[in-house]
Amino acid sequence: MPPLFEELDYRQTALGELILRRRRIMKLDRDVVEVILNDEHLMSDMFTASEIALA
Repeated sequence: MPPLFEELDYRQTALGELILRRRRIMKLDRDVVEVILNDEHLMSDMFTASEIALA
């Protein structure tokens, strides 16, 4: 079983700490990839409907 939480990449940028992480959501039985900027969610592959609608 893969870990429940994994930091894939980290960069210090002019805007602050940028983190790419993967976490397991047991209720949904799937992995979610997230981009975090300064401890705030910036993007997630779990919520793509709005991006698709805007495209």
